[in-house]
Amino acid sequence: MRILASCLLLSTSTLLLSEEKSELAPTAKEKYDFTFLPETVAVYQGEELSNSDFLKLLQPRLKKLVSQIQNRVKLRDICLAFLDDYYKRKANLDLAYKSGLSINQGLAELELSALEEKIGKLELEQQFEFTGLDFSEAAKFYAESKIINRYFSEQVFKKVTVSEADALVYYFDNEKSFTKEESIKIVQMFFPFGDELTKKEAQKRAGEALKDLSAGQEFSAVAKKHGSSLSLAAEESSQYFSEAELRPSLRKSFKLKVGMFSGALESEQGIHIIKVLERRAAGILPFKAIKDKLIQTLVKAQAMKELKENILLQLKSSNFKVFIK
Repeated sequence: MRILASCLLLSTSTLLLSEEKSELAPTAKEKYDFTFLPETVAVYQGEELSNSDFLKLLQPRLKKLVSQIQNRVKLRDICLAFLDDYYKRKANLDLAYKSGLSINQGLAELELSALEEKIGKLELEQQFEFTGLDFSEAAKFYAESKIINRYFSEQVFKKVTVSEADALVYYFDNEKSFTKEESIKIVQMFFPFGDELTKKEAQKRAGEALKDLSAGQEFSAVAKKHGSSLSLAAEESSQYFSEAELRPSLRKSFKLKVGMFSGALESEQGIHIIKVLERRAAGILPFKAIKDKLIQTLVKAQAMKELKENILLQLKSSNFKVFIK
């Protein structure tokens, strides 16, 4: 997973950029009609964002969205969306600082150096390309992203609680959303293609495993004997799979009776042998089966709501204004 993808409120539309390093391409003003922009585009905590500085910040966004810019209205919408994301991130960062968190740029530099060794400098630079930052500034950007995440997890998420009673009320109020198709709980043996096994070797091992299963040997014992990766595809009672949720190459297993195992099923990753452990009829999932997952979902939703409210309050207290009409 890319390092940026995991950062809270951090995406190609959420930027915290240097106003000095990014230069506007000479043709940008000629190509796009920015005459609707005022001299001062926005203000936050008394700090004005000028027309020229805003265009420097926006330039990386234009490179990504060039195919979507069809007219002046669309360009205006892009500018407003950019400012919304940009200042929400600023406010989020200020909230993190106010809570006592501070960036550790030295640690961020070490982590990025380790990642660079692993994936290469070119790949790492591409991950930060959308920001318009020089690579030398990437560590600061990454360090700021980390404390934004910490603020959410330590100051917001950790303080939110949802009781079982509240979850039960939500469950009955939204009962239809917990309707499930017929589904199965499975265990699988997996022989992956790759460095250790060729496709032919994986097929051979799967064939030997099937012979042992047909002779009545235990599924887990056969998996261990043939060096397979044994995977409980459903370790929790809530983890059941409908036919549509299974990979197309594995859907034959859905028709198996409980206790039966499939033949060798081939996917792009390797050979699978699947055993059906349980089958659940279509209908509304019982509260007990989804309780823990539902509580987690509700806690996260409430935490995100509170974070958004905190950000809006920070923007309001900072006299944030956008002057684009």
